[in-house]
Amino acid sequence: MTAMVNSGKLKEGLQLLNRMDEVSADLDLPAMLVAIRLQGAVGNHEGALALLRRAAVASPGSGEEPVAPVEAYNACITALGKAGLSAAAAPKNSAAEGGQRSAASAAVQELLCEMSQRRVALTRVSFGAALQAQSRSSAWQESLHLLLDMAVHGLQPDAQAFMAAIGACGRAGKWHTALALLSQAEAAGAADLRCRNAAIAACGRAGLWREALHELANLGELGTTVSWNSGITACAEASEWPQALSLLWRLCRSQAQIASDLAGVELAQGQLQAPQVLRPDTVSFNAALAACRNAGRWREVLGVLDSMAAEGAAADDSTLSTVAAACERAGVPELGLELWRRLWAQTSGAGSSGSAASSAPAYNAALRSAASSSLWRQVLEMVREMADKGVPRGRLSCRAVLRACDLSGRTREAAATLPLFRGWLEEEELERLAAGLEQRLLMQPGPEAASGESATTTSRQHSPAAAGFQWLHLGPVPAPEPGLLPQLAETPIDLAQLRAVVCRALEGAELWPLGSNAEGLRGPSSDADATIVLPEGLAMQQLPFEQARDLQRQALRTLRTHLVQTAGFDNLELVLEAKRPILRLTLPCGTPTDVSVENRAGARKSSLVAALIHGASHPALRQACFLLKDWAKQRGVYGQHEGFPSGLGFACLGIFAAQCLEPLVTFRGPNLVEAVPAFADPSLTAGRSSGWRPQAWEAALGEDRIVPQLLHAIFAFYAEELDWEAEVVSIRSACRMKRRADQADSILSIEDPVLTDLDLARPYMDRARSEVLHAEFRRAQALTRSGDWAGAFLAAERETSAEALPEIARAFVVLAGVSDSLSHRHPEWALVLEPDLRISGVLTALSAALLTAGLSRLRVLLFLVVASLAAAAAACHYVGAYLGLGPRVRFLL
Repeated sequence: MTAMVNSGKLKEGLQLLNRMDEVSADLDLPAMLVAIRLQGAVGNHEGALALLRRAAVASPGSGEEPVAPVEAYNACITALGKAGLSAAAAPKNSAAEGGQRSAASAAVQELLCEMSQRRVALTRVSFGAALQAQSRSSAWQESLHLLLDMAVHGLQPDAQAFMAAIGACGRAGKWHTALALLSQAEAAGAADLRCRNAAIAACGRAGLWREALHELANLGELGTTVSWNSGITACAEASEWPQALSLLWRLCRSQAQIASDLAGVELAQGQLQAPQVLRPDTVSFNAALAACRNAGRWREVLGVLDSMAAEGAAADDSTLSTVAAACERAGVPELGLELWRRLWAQTSGAGSSGSAASSAPAYNAALRSAASSSLWRQVLEMVREMADKGVPRGRLSCRAVLRACDLSGRTREAAATLPLFRGWLEEEELERLAAGLEQRLLMQPGPEAASGESATTTSRQHSPAAAGFQWLHLGPVPAPEPGLLPQLAETPIDLAQLRAVVCRALEGAELWPLGSNAEGLRGPSSDADATIVLPEGLAMQQLPFEQARDLQRQALRTLRTHLVQTAGFDNLELVLEAKRPILRLTLPCGTPTDVSVENRAGARKSSLVAALIHGASHPALRQACFLLKDWAKQRGVYGQHEGFPSGLGFACLGIFAAQCLEPLVTFRGPNLVEAVPAFADPSLTAGRSSGWRPQAWEAALGEDRIVPQLLHAIFAFYAEELDWEAEVVSIRSACRMKRRADQADSILSIEDPVLTDLDLARPYMDRARSEVLHAEFRRAQALTRSGDWAGAFLAAERETSAEALPEIARAFVVLAGVSDSLSHRHPEWALVLEPDLRISGVLTALSAALLTAGLSRLRVLLFLVVASLAAAAAACHYVGAYLGLGPRVRFLL
């Protein structure tokens, strides 16, 4: 059994242990210690505790109750620490992982108390094993208590004890305490290289790369490869990829080369040298690859892989996962899959002794990358390859398949893949997934609808007016005065500091930008939006709404706790009762920011908008879309809370109009959403368009008049060209299309480019607001044609119409007459219905009159809320009087 545990053949060791139990073989103390060690290695802390009780029976003490020897207690404490480590290395399931690690930590505390109660001598080995167990469970407070208990028992903490306590503080994000413990260890003369490496790792997990490199520099020539790896990891956690790569290159060079270029390094204090005998290992390259992944630098990933091959470092599962994630974030998932397959072939061809089960994490990482980019063919090929090789296919693999097929509309292919998961998923779960896919297939249009043969078909068809809108034939538009119109912010908002805190607070989480900052449509005073993507995010999509929202709230609370402890972040406000909970804060640069959780669809929408604006588009389109959004804000027709399209909706309006113009000013190919990355890189979308080629009409029109002419064309397209009753705005399809038959009305329809079953306008607009927006487009078209740009962008609240005021009085008179007529016909209803009818009708007329008068919708909304409360109070009063209730009861009503 000892040979099996030492060689890592845990399954065979468990079989041997079970065989010994079947034949009732007695275990002596050495065999019992090995069995406890085996149970800890497989993560079974309950089995380790059971063996400890058997050891107490086998070795009774002098008291009334049998007592196990101290060696058995120490082995069991070590096994509990290994069980917590196994939980941390298991597939990401935060609830199960946290519960198992907490149970192991609590069991360690109980064993120590039991040893004290039964007067089992607590040795340095006992405390060391307990500290190691608490360190693996990130129980930093318990680790500090153990250090104090060692002093109480007359034991001086050694380097091993300090290293474990520093590691626990580092894993819990308590880097201040970790550095304080290092100082205490130095004062006690117990600080060795292991303690300093643990302190560097603690700073790295907190994203404090300067402090980590300061500690690394203090080591000098004593630093090992582990020390340098901790420094590279610190830079990776802080998204400081240039510093991470700089450390890696220095580790690859000789000592003489390092000394020659130390002068230009931006580090803390002291000289930072790597002895010539040091060479980077797989962990070094994986840490550098993680830095490139966090920054989305796929070209640097290629350089790191070349250096990895030159140094002879073997790739592992972490290498494959990191490479796939880096290319996915950089928007080149195909390259990531190609590199993944190349590395996988190298690791498989090197005679790796890893089992099929050990290959599952690498496959799942590649599946996740391909699924998020809608590469459904690659996903299905990899799942079949996993089945051929016997690689475990669990929920992560199944969710990747469903995600990829769902984004690509390949429901039949997803249903055909479900049998590959038989034996790995419960039959009940497979039946539930199959039923959901079957229902989705039934909801999809059949062949008749797809071909358009039925006269009553509801499928979308190309509009007869699909010819390009000749926008240059509208005539020249006078350019606005310089400085009259607002300007774009050329530099995006840097989220690196917030991203570092997110990575520190939520293990494995990522921060994806969205909104105007990601789209490249940010103004000087615009805020920044971002969403946190959790490792278990795809699993959360299968949970009920309230349960998923509770997990989102928990993640935001955890992030807020870490932000409070980080300098520079102010105005932290949790908005947890919204449909999508958010955390409002102010970045160190002073920019307001809203942070949500698991808004992957929103990030992809922003990525699509950024791709259409920044890709094969004229640079003027970006400025025109920004001006369109600003115009809508000024005119009071912007925002879902006002009953109008949001910023994403107006961006889609600008892009779709550009897709319908002739000559072209943007990309017109369909289904671009399948090719865009999961989220946009603001550093790329803020620059000029990359794929545009100069056209002949640009020189004829003049560079200073392209933006005004294009914006006027957008106004004219929606004022006169688009059929608001029959057509749908769809940047995904990039062409004029008829809407579904059940949406044939005069309300504007904007198709969600990612979740195509949703609409970006209809759920928030009614017919009256749609007519108001249409009228605003006609007004803007007329004013911009005449060159009155100031009037076109004039804020709506500055215009007040005296002609609308008599409408308010007329509404009172007319509706009062209607109420009196109804009361005359039904006298028995007069007392109850008259006040309610009169008040509700007057409120409706008042709201329309106030909107016509130019008051803001927020003020009208506040007025209606107060008036509705008054109407409810009046209704309760009259109902009580009608029922003959006394004044006290009516007052309570």
